[in-house]
Amino acid sequence: MHYLRTAKLGKTLSDVLRYGDKAMTRINIMRYFEVEFDNEPRGIDWDENCVGNYSICILAEREPSREEAAEFCKTDMEKMGYKYVVGVTEIDKEEASTFFDMDDAEKRYPVFK
Repeated sequence: MHYLRTAKLGKTLSDVLRYGDKAMTRINIMRYFEVEFDNEPRGIDWDENCVGNYSICILAEREPSREEAAEFCKTDMEKMGYKYVVGVTEIDKEEASTFFDMDDAEKRYPVFK
C-alpha cells in the first residue's frame, strides 16, 4: 500500500513539474520591443544609435517588422502626430520596466505571435 501512495505522489509531483516547465517556457517566450516613432524616415546616414522622437514598448513572442509595428501602432501614431516607425529594438524586461509604464504587462497578451 505504501508503494501505491508513493507512486501516486510521484505521478502528481511529476505532473506539477511538467506544468511548471510549460509555464516557464511560456514566460521565457515573452519578449519586449521598443517601437520608435518619428516624423522623418531614417536615411542611409542614420546608425543604430539614432532613435525616434517618441517610443513605446510592446510585448511579443517574435520580433515584428517595422511595417507590422506601424500597422499595429497606426492609431496611436496618428493621435500623437507621428508618421513613421523608425525602429524596432528588442530590450530586456529590466530596461522595459525602467523606461516604460509596464504595470500589468504580464497580464497583457503578446502583440505578435
